[in-house]
Amino acid sequence: MAAADRPHVMRLPFPPPTLVTLVAAMILGVPLGLLVWWALNRSAKLPRRARRAAGALLVAGAVAAAWFYVLPRQIEWDVASDHSIRAVRWPAGRAEDWYHVGGNVEVRLRTPGGVGYRGRATNVYVDRSGEEVRRIQVAEVPVTIADAAARVVSLSREFQLDAGTLREWQERAPHDRSATLTACQRARGGEPQVCVEVRQSFNESRPFFVMFSVYWPPAPESSGLATPHNPPL
Repeated sequence: MAAADRPHVMRLPFPPPTLVTLVAAMILGVPLGLLVWWALNRSAKLPRRARRAAGALLVAGAVAAAWFYVLPRQIEWDVASDHSIRAVRWPAGRAEDWYHVGGNVEVRLRTPGGVGYRGRATNVYVDRSGEEVRRIQVAEVPVTIADAAARVVSLSREFQLDAGTLREWQERAPHDRSATLTACQRARGGEPQVCVEVRQSFNESRPFFVMFSVYWPPAPESSGLATPHNPPL
């Protein structure tokens, strides 16, 4: 399937819950579910069995929501020397050439060159070609203009990125929320490349987010391969 024809990314329960995350989710979710259940039980409009079934479903839903949206999950991938799909724990049985992790995600990457990346993300996207990863994209949490600029400066120093248009973006961003910024490593024929982008988040108080990307170009004999997509956010 061509990159442009792919459907919107889906959420996958990755990594699997641990005992600690499940207990924490229950601590957060059960009281909320029980509160709604108590409110239903006080209502005379529903039969008792219906109220109990609805309450049980609410408790389960509250626990699941607390685990998925509130509790941070962790991704730790070492792609410094190995960018096979095994290095990113590609879901078993998934035939598509991309997958997505969403929610509240703490991301740690050991990138090509040995430089470490760490960030808090709302979405992580992975593209592959066969058994090799082509691109990892980490969409960080929305931030203010000042925080986005500071993040770009920090990542540019760590990864030696060219952020020469940062000042221009800072001048445009307060008046133009569609303003974007891209800072990349200098391309070195066939070697992996790290880039940082700033995009609009559509969050009124935190109008931008930083996208951290690592891209592995295809081998020369595979140069006809489609470039990995920019998935919808």
